[in-house]
Amino acid sequence: MSQGAPSIDTHRTPSEEGLPRKVLMLMGYLWGGGAEWHALNLAWTLRNTLGVQVDVGYVLAGNADAEQAWRRWDFHPWRVLSPAGLQRVSRGGYDLIHAHLFKGELVGVLASIASGTPLVLTRHSLDWWNLPVWQRAVLRRVVHRRTRGIIAVSSAVADVTRQALAGRLAPVEVVHHGIDPQLLGARLRGTDIRQELRLEGKHLLGSAARLSRDKGLAFLLEGYARQAAALADWHIVIAGDGPERGPLERLTAKLGIADRVHLLGWRDDALDVVAALDLFVLPSVREGFGLALLEAMTLGVPAVASGLPSIRETAGDACLYVPPADSHNLGLVLGRLAADPPLRRDLGARGRRRAGEFSAAKMAMRTLEFYRTVVRG
Repeated sequence: MSQGAPSIDTHRTPSEEGLPRKVLMLMGYLWGGGAEWHALNLAWTLRNTLGVQVDVGYVLAGNADAEQAWRRWDFHPWRVLSPAGLQRVSRGGYDLIHAHLFKGELVGVLASIASGTPLVLTRHSLDWWNLPVWQRAVLRRVVHRRTRGIIAVSSAVADVTRQALAGRLAPVEVVHHGIDPQLLGARLRGTDIRQELRLEGKHLLGSAARLSRDKGLAFLLEGYARQAAALADWHIVIAGDGPERGPLERLTAKLGIADRVHLLGWRDDALDVVAALDLFVLPSVREGFGLALLEAMTLGVPAVASGLPSIRETAGDACLYVPPADSHNLGLVLGRLAADPPLRRDLGARGRRRAGEFSAAKMAMRTLEFYRTVVRG
């Protein structure tokens, strides 16, 4: 939660305080990664803790079973980008539309115009300056002009968002990710990763991430290879897929560690992979928040990460940091942690304590306060 945020009485109801009573959560993709888990945590807690009615609309599903995770928690998502979908929005009586990701933002503008409903966005990443020029133009000239306010998941994202607004006075508020333990626990499938990979008796380090350059996984492989002798009983396990999978596979072969690196691809049990790790590594060169790191900390998995401001904002003193894009120092830290089980246990305990500060209840309460500010104009 952002510094100086007002305290909120969780026993208040929206109708008693003039807060929004009915919100449309609009997703660019219904399922895929951190933004979607964030939205599910937020929608669940707004509804179950604060009494806000939350409907869920989406532009693209993301995968064939995209609706399943939402329906499990009694949400009934529907596709917005159709005449019938937009008509449903206009007749829905919503107090506010809350859009996530680029496609969700674009359709959020249409839905806002069609229904006359205020629009709020959540920005999840630092991608602004890497977006194509046309996409930035669309966001500035169309989306930002319609937006009443923007939530940023970290101070770093807020800074970039304020630059992107190019002089507009729309409020930008930092509201950190929050995790509901019940939702997190329900994602565990009981997969025995060591048995599946035939790595019984081995130590595991790794990550769960989209395989993109931003995640810096090449530096993890290089750092590991530098300390291959000290890490003889350790294997790397990474859940996730993306454009860097081929280059990473070729790098493992070049470094001579292909038999000790396991790139699992996309997994719907990725959280089981994280829970099985003896050490979680987030070597990102760019990161908006680090939700996967927060999930690992919640599970008590010790962590090492790049010392980016956004990651420090998340983890505080609960993990060890290395400079971004520095495989030498990352390798040294991996060797140090491999040789020091008490330090790993201490980091795991610190991570659990730190993760407790990022509750879904805090996230939802701060979001609801921002909603009220936006709706009141």
